Amino acid sequence: MRRNKNNFVNKNYKKKNKVMKFASYLFLTVFIIAVVGAGILFKVVRDVVDDTPPITEYDMNKLLDQNSIIYDSNGKEISKVEDNGLRTIVPYNKIDKDIIKSFVAVEDKTFWEHRGFNYIRLMGSVLESLKTRRSPQGTSTITQQYARNMYLTDSRFAKGKSGYIRKIKEAKYAVDLENKLSKEEILTSYLNTIEFGANCKGIQAACMRYFSKNADDIDYIEAAILAGIPKANVLYSPFKIVNSSNIKPGDKIIGQDGPEMSIVFNENCVKRYKVVLKVMLDNKVINQAQYDKAINFDIMKKLKPSPIVINRFHSYPIDLIKKDVIKKLMEVKNLNREEATSMLYRGGLRIYSTIDSVIQDKLDRKIDGAVKKEYYDSVLKSAVSAFQKKYKLTVDGIAGDQVLNKLAEMKLINLAEFKNKALKPGMENFDVKRLRAALESLGFVYYENSFLPYTLAYRNAKQDIISIDRGVAKVVLNNYNTCLTDSGDLIITSDDYYKDGGGNLVFKVNKMFNFYKVKNVKDKLELKLFLKDVYKFNDSQVRVISGGGWLYKDRVRLRQFHTFKGGVVGIPGEYAKFNSKGEYVLSKSFLREKPDFFKIKSNGTLICKRENFQLSTKGVVQPQVAMTIIDYKTGQLKAIAGGRNVTGQALYNRALNPRQPGSSIKPLGAYIPALDSGYAPASIWKDTPRRVNGKVWPKNWYSGYKGPMTLRKAVEWSCNVVAVKVVDKIGIDKCFNYLEKFGIDSLVKDGPVSDRNPSAIALGGMTKGISPYALSGAYGAIANEGIRNETISFTKVLDTKGKVVLENQPKKTFVVKPAVAWLMKSVLKSTVEGGFSNNEAAIRPGNYGIPVAGKTGTTSNVYDIWFAGFTPYYVGAIWMGNDVNLEVEATSSATAVYWREIMKDVHSGYKNKGFESPAKYGLIRMSVDSYSGLLPSSLSKKDPKGKSVVTDWFIPGTQPTKVDNSRVSISICSKSGKGSTDYCPSDLVDDKIFRIGSGSSKTYVESKNSFGKCNVHTKEAKEREEKIKREKEEKERQERERLERERQEKEKPNKPQTNENTNNKPATTTTYKILDHDIIVKTTLGKDIKVPAGSYVYSNGDIKTKSGKKIFAWQISGSRPAN
Repeated sequence: MRRNKNNFVNKNYKKKNKVMKFASYLFLTVFIIAVVGAGILFKVVRDVVDDTPPITEYDMNKLLDQNSIIYDSNGKEISKVEDNGLRTIVPYNKIDKDIIKSFVAVEDKTFWEHRGFNYIRLMGSVLESLKTRRSPQGTSTITQQYARNMYLTDSRFAKGKSGYIRKIKEAKYAVDLENKLSKEEILTSYLNTIEFGANCKGIQAACMRYFSKNADDIDYIEAAILAGIPKANVLYSPFKIVNSSNIKPGDKIIGQDGPEMSIVFNENCVKRYKVVLKVMLDNKVINQAQYDKAINFDIMKKLKPSPIVINRFHSYPIDLIKKDVIKKLMEVKNLNREEATSMLYRGGLRIYSTIDSVIQDKLDRKIDGAVKKEYYDSVLKSAVSAFQKKYKLTVDGIAGDQVLNKLAEMKLINLAEFKNKALKPGMENFDVKRLRAALESLGFVYYENSFLPYTLAYRNAKQDIISIDRGVAKVVLNNYNTCLTDSGDLIITSDDYYKDGGGNLVFKVNKMFNFYKVKNVKDKLELKLFLKDVYKFNDSQVRVISGGGWLYKDRVRLRQFHTFKGGVVGIPGEYAKFNSKGEYVLSKSFLREKPDFFKIKSNGTLICKRENFQLSTKGVVQPQVAMTIIDYKTGQLKAIAGGRNVTGQALYNRALNPRQPGSSIKPLGAYIPALDSGYAPASIWKDTPRRVNGKVWPKNWYSGYKGPMTLRKAVEWSCNVVAVKVVDKIGIDKCFNYLEKFGIDSLVKDGPVSDRNPSAIALGGMTKGISPYALSGAYGAIANEGIRNETISFTKVLDTKGKVVLENQPKKTFVVKPAVAWLMKSVLKSTVEGGFSNNEAAIRPGNYGIPVAGKTGTTSNVYDIWFAGFTPYYVGAIWMGNDVNLEVEATSSATAVYWREIMKDVHSGYKNKGFESPAKYGLIRMSVDSYSGLLPSSLSKKDPKGKSVVTDWFIPGTQPTKVDNSRVSISICSKSGKGSTDYCPSDLVDDKIFRIGSGSSKTYVESKNSFGKCNVHTKEAKEREEKIKREKEEKERQERERLERERQEKEKPNKPQTNENTNNKPATTTTYKILDHDIIVKTTLGKDIKVPAGSYVYSNGDIKTKSGKKIFAWQISGSRPAN
């Protein structure tokens, strides 16, 4: 074959091969005629060919620069999509012959003979297309595929009429390529540019990714696996990259791909592999013996994945943008996932995202901490020292040969990338950043973050973290230091297993392992053993807060720690069974057949080799945090953080994954439905016990109950009882529908366990939960006058020529009327300012300038804490907690503070701007009684519990019209504690105000007569009192008279003279006179006594009236004339 051997050179030539061009025109004319079933002139084909731009670049390396690019909202480039994959160009002589043969056999068996077309295959495909009325399938040669992949990226997936036009162009380019490049050049370019799945492109990357080999070191079995992939690289890739939290029973885990991703075997590749083997046999690429050996070979044994080390910018937003673009391409362009993915990675697209890189950078800095990753600081020095100590290296805090070689041995760094042989404190370069990332993944680097909560945990004697449930201790996280040797082997102590009488190994429940049945490749259930996740901690990050009990050794407070994902132990299912206790029993026959699988030490401890179990090599720091920030007026995502201090690709995005929302769901599931049903912020709800089947549920987070309260106050105090009673009143289905309108897509609608219950709707006890991404969008609807804009991550996508491929506008959903949304906004604003929040989320003093409205959320077990809120500019929701369900030592106030610090930074330099005026919606403001919700009465302000008149906003027609009659004024006698009567002394009577209802007797009464009548001050009692008083006075008088007589007797010097003719006169020795006029005598008791003329007045002051009544001088205080 004559070919120019100057590989990959742009070959400018002037002479055209007219013979070949005419042949291609002629054949293509026949092709079109066959397809449409009618006579199409030679001119049609010629016009399409003539309109097809000529190839101006043949150099594969230059063509590969046409990557898709992502721009931020200001048009600044933030990422090249090509950076998501691995590609290494290799020449023809570095590609194994088995690869060459297998690909030619499978993709284009006449490759070495044809001139760009396989005419027989093409005509067969045309005839088939006429029968099926579909575009021709499977007609492309390797040359055509390469032409399509490199020069027709904008139409490579076109169908129908456009598909036929693309075929013509493809054929034209194939002929051109055949004239310019050698067969070896075409095949080399093809193998270096096709996609092989698993984020790798090109044959060298695929060989390294799947087998950890170079492309010139591949055998025929591996070549068959590779040759089966390009037909559908997603479907037939030997393994898939899956988030570790999404591993399903039956998944075959091959290894780890970063701290959060697992490599899972793809069963689909087996069928395709066998098809390829048959094709290779039929085309004499392999012989029968080779075929027989390979057909039943377990190809999992061949797979030895190598990691892809990628430096990425803002992985979380970039991953989301790519995901959204692929989804939109599938919807709008009618592409399957593989086609859409290929278009994204290969199409040279220009993607205009909604991300504000300034806001994103501020969020990342607050989430990750303001750490300069390229600088060798004291934190990194401590991490290096800890690493050296752990692996028994020289401890000096310097990353020299020992440290770097050990990290390379662990496949955490690539030594070839390092320019420095030793890294020391004070250095600043990219090697330091690589070193830091490696040590972060191992859990040696701890950054201080004062906003994060502590984790509270119980530990057993091995310092495993355990949970205690109904008197049973269960291992949640295995302790890294006690369950692994320095070489990474697994340590299994007698706490976790024992040997039964038959010599079998029995693994205990609730200990180091989980075990359950999963489906195998043959779709049969088999029992599998799974290592639970492992945690690693630094002693400086742990504090013991209490001693142990009979179920645990101690209770600790952890500042930070790292978790490592556990996985399956490689024991075939046929050797295992459950015993009567539900324990995992491993047959002794396995121990005989695999004597090296476990090694038993003298103390009975089992050692399981590292290659026999799955455990992530990279740790994830805990606790974690996630947040999204959205411009709710446009629906544009401005920033997203799915975790902290985690690097890599396709990361587990906590901002997109649901967690239990706690009380942050209350405005959405309870109070918005209430306000939209005619209730107002001042409507009254009773915080009193609610009973279900005789049991009181729910309980409040605070002790007891607060009685009647306004809806506003119920939100401010996050009252559980009122939220549930609101849902009871409005209706579960109606409230559920509001959550759907708010865009909560994680709701479980039906089934034995669904979210159609008050616990889920009112309190956030959902089956799955809500993501920060969804919660932000929902609260954004409240901020945006009741209209929810679908959250979008990009606005448009252009091709390399500037032509619009996609336009992306958010879908709008009407949730509630603007007036209802404003009322809820007002309530959420006062919730930030009042209740127990005390302006913790306010980004400016006193919540003025740029106000904040929002709500906290805490789950009952304190696994998850939230704050969702908005300003006149943005809405954001933040979550904090651990990836594993562990209690955090914090309230949701901690998230409010963290949210404030982030949003204060985001709004730095923004002008003051308030929320909309209520006048815009025609709302009215009026005072109401906060106990009854009615218009205030004269007694409202005298309420025993203090201020009972509040002012609030109402939608016209919802305001009260009746005056409060819920109070009474009762006069109480302090002597009896009962209602006063006319006989009660005024100084003992007090008027008190009471609420009519049930409750404390100091505050509530059933009616005005609840106290009854005073039984101390009655008519009879009054008369008895007066009689007693009179009798007492009389006795006192008589006593005084007696004493006076005795005194007078003592004063007599001799026997007094008497006047026998004056019997009515006093027998005294004193003189007297007779009154000639009436006088008034005033007694010492204050009484006036009239003394008539003719009465006797004695010289000692005594008086004797005409009637004979005596008035003694000591009884008289004065006298005056009667008139």
